[in-house]
Amino acid sequence: MPRPEKKEYLQDIPVIIGVGIAFLAFATITLISPISDWIHAWVNWLYIFTYLFYFCGVICIAVGIALLYQNKRLRGQVMKAINAGDYGARTKLDDLAADFNLNSGDARRLLVDLRMARELKVSFDSKTGEIIFPTLGNPALKEESNGYIYCSFCGLQLNKDTLYCPSCGANIH
Repeated sequence: MPRPEKKEYLQDIPVIIGVGIAFLAFATITLISPISDWIHAWVNWLYIFTYLFYFCGVICIAVGIALLYQNKRLRGQVMKAINAGDYGARTKLDDLAADFNLNSGDARRLLVDLRMARELKVSFDSKTGEIIFPTLGNPALKEESNGYIYCSFCGLQLNKDTLYCPSCGANIH
């Protein structure tokens, strides 16, 4: 049985919507009286381009809105799974990507976007590449791995003698 095609998590949505708005603006400008009179005087069939630009603009904006909805839904699904504890405190990026039918790059981009939007506290282990999720609602319990401890709120790798996380200020002990 063939594998389903991987979903994409796109960041270029504002560009797609911007191109659609540009098409609509250009088409609208061509309908303003002096410009439309000049086009009509030059040749009648150039009005076809005006309608073509309207069509392209509407399509670009519709696709952009659909992709925004798809990304929002995917972000919600990922947040729901993480908050439910499906991945524990640490997981591999490839496991998370496979669960949501994403490639690793898109999964990483999604996690970073969630972190930048302050919806999720997440970091990546610099030694193993694992995703480190915080323990939600609990004090910053330390996790030992490879001789280091990690803040469970923000995932920052710390020395064993650290008392407070320099990134988020959580009490480690």
